[in-house]
Amino acid sequence: MKGANIVNQQLFELYSLVVVDILASSLLAWELGTKGVRGVLRETNERGRPSGRVLWAFGLLAISVIWQRWDQLKPPYQSWRDAWPVLIAVGFYLVARNLRPTRLKRFLKAKQVYEDYMRRNVASEPNAADRSKARNDSGLATAESLYREAIDVSAKEGQIYDVAVASFQLGMLLDLQGRDDEAMESFKAAIELTPKLRRDPNMIGTMSGCYYRMGLIFKRRRDINNARSFLGEALALDEEVNDAHGQRICKEALDSLR
Repeated sequence: MKGANIVNQQLFELYSLVVVDILASSLLAWELGTKGVRGVLRETNERGRPSGRVLWAFGLLAISVIWQRWDQLKPPYQSWRDAWPVLIAVGFYLVARNLRPTRLKRFLKAKQVYEDYMRRNVASEPNAADRSKARNDSGLATAESLYREAIDVSAKEGQIYDVAVASFQLGMLLDLQGRDDEAMESFKAAIELTPKLRRDPNMIGTMSGCYYRMGLIFKRRRDINNARSFLGEALALDEEVNDAHGQRICKEALDSLR
């Protein structure tokens, strides 16, 4: 019996070292290095669950925890010297971060600036004062340039998906600044690029966002017919992907038109 426990402990330590500490942690580090923490969290929120790689990595970790507790095994590490596999994961993270394409680096930096500004300055739907302040913000001006650079690079590299997403995000920024005509152009550009990506749930969410924001722009212009039409398009897309939050805000916006 004692011999069996020793073998089980050895197998557990091997699993922990090779599968969890090297394979799973390296996968997580690669995801974080490629997309950034915000990118991973945003992808999780949009899909309603983490990516397959992240789920698989956490699944391997869960097996390790259950195995250790079920068989009452000793932790695989006894000192900091045993934690050298962490350095491998750090290496994967740094390599992945360095390999991020230029378009993605610019897009992520612009999106971070925009989201930080929104968090600090805008608690709800922007009013006229919020839009005026946003038009004069130097950080948002930099974010706009980064978005446009990301769109140009993505277009040159034939990355249609990235062009569409960046165009949507640029539209959000322009909308925040009250630059309605430019925002509409950006939203329309995103929608026009989506036919081939139509069945992608994330792209459906992007399209819904474009229609929703355009609906609100028409609402501000008191063009009720167009506002209702675009908000209806957004609601239909949210219903298609069972986006409860999207459906709620679309219905609230439609109700406000009555």
